[in-house]
Amino acid sequence: MKKLLLLLLVILFGTGCLSSEYLGFYYPNANDLTYDVQGGPFKTLDECRDWVDEQMQVHNPTGSRIDDYECGLNCRFDKEWDGYICKETVQ
Repeated sequence: MKKLLLLLLVILFGTGCLSSEYLGFYYPNANDLTYDVQGGPFKTLDECRDWVDEQMQVHNPTGSRIDDYECGLNCRFDKEWDGYICKETVQ
């Protein structure tokens, strides 16, 4: 029984099921989502959102432009799509 539990924990940690990380995608111009600034990895969603706040101060300090962002959970780069695919994205 102990060996089975140990094996299960090794599998879960090895596949990343128990860990998560976020990548930040900040879009200085919400009308042109082809350009983004990327940051991370971050351990928590709050860390990602803090990074987004910093990017807003750098790229849109007066708040005069319409910008946007996403924080993606457990993202991987896909060569075929030439972009990141995330398990989940949140704002």
